[in-house]
Amino acid sequence: MSLRLTLRDATRDLHHELDALLDDAPFADAARYARFLRRQAAALVPLEAALEAAGVAALLPDWPQRRRSAALQADLALLGELPRQYPVLDQACDPAASWGLLYVLEGSRLGARQLKRALDAQGDTAMRAASNYLAHGEGLPLWPDFLRRLEALDPAVHAPAQAGARQAFGLFLAAARTTA
Repeated sequence: MSLRLTLRDATRDLHHELDALLDDAPFADAARYARFLRRQAAALVPLEAALEAAGVAALLPDWPQRRRSAALQADLALLGELPRQYPVLDQACDPAASWGLLYVLEGSRLGARQLKRALDAQGDTAMRAASNYLAHGEGLPLWPDFLRRLEALDPAVHAPAQAGARQAFGLFLAAARTTA
């Protein structure tokens, strides 16, 4: 079985749980949109920092163009949010587990495209201006390039990558459960 399908199957329950927790109208007003972005940042920023500490650029040489923390924080600033500190992940991220974290982060970019369309349909120009995170990577073949690399990995990576993907979803779930 391909690693992509293995990861999808290993995280299906967490993905459904996360979808159920997400705000059904994150673009109803600027406050709800800011809350959505804060929750995204609470998971994404620590995950990207952990990947960088583990040397993700050796796995994905185009990592700098994939990194979305700055775009997310810029959007929050446009919505009047003050910069925040995010926790550092407790455990070190090994290269095999990194692929699972990356799978979740890169896959979330696909969902962001759908959310961007919903945001664009909303009339608030200030909220639409704060769409750097949702639009990040538009027009670039980031997902297909990632999948080519993922599917070329040795099968020994499958189990640690699954653990990494479940860890990443766990962080997004924890962030989605917050009231912040």
